[in-house]
Amino acid sequence: MNFSTQDLDHLANLAHLTFSDSEKVAFASQIDHVLGYMGKLSEVVIAPSVLAAMPVPQMQLREDVVTPSAIPFLAENAPDWDAASNAFFVPKIS
Repeated sequence: MNFSTQDLDHLANLAHLTFSDSEKVAFASQIDHVLGYMGKLSEVVIAPSVLAAMPVPQMQLREDVVTPSAIPFLAENAPDWDAASNAFFVPKIS
């Protein structure tokens, strides 16, 4: 895989990040190295007998039990609570 500085520019633009030219070169090289390693991992062959020997965990399910809602307790500490819409209102962070 060839991860270039142009690829990093595209990702940085999507994430609203800015990097210096030296950081771009370093990060692009590091990401290229990581992606190359991931490519090598995809070449690993796992024998079917190894997978068959692993135990499959069984999920323990519990019975559904109706319990009282915690909303009245939470509403006591909420800055603004509208019971009609069952919604919490919090101040906007700018």
